[in-house]
Amino acid sequence: MEQRATELALQKHGRMALTLSLPQLNAFTLGQLFFLFEAATVFAGALHRVEQLGPAGGRGGAAADLRLGRPQGMGGPRRGGARHGWRARRAGILV
Repeated sequence: MEQRATELALQKHGRMALTLSLPQLNAFTLGQLFFLFEAATVFAGALHRVEQLGPAGGRGGAAADLRLGRPQGMGGPRRGGARHGWRARRAGILV
């Protein structure tokens, strides 16, 4: 009942809604669902003329590294590595 009310409210304001029903949830149907979303991403990217499956911001990040004089792939200090975060605190190697 609530789902139908939400769909009607979206439709009233000119918004699209999609309801997917799976016969059962298993590896096969989940794989089909992932493929559907991947195909939709590729299709939408083609409509907007963007590279859909490449690394997000990969080229722009490399160009910025070169402008800043940093070697490619070395975007600066990273958090969450072996010297930072809860693992480092737990191991007693926080620097």
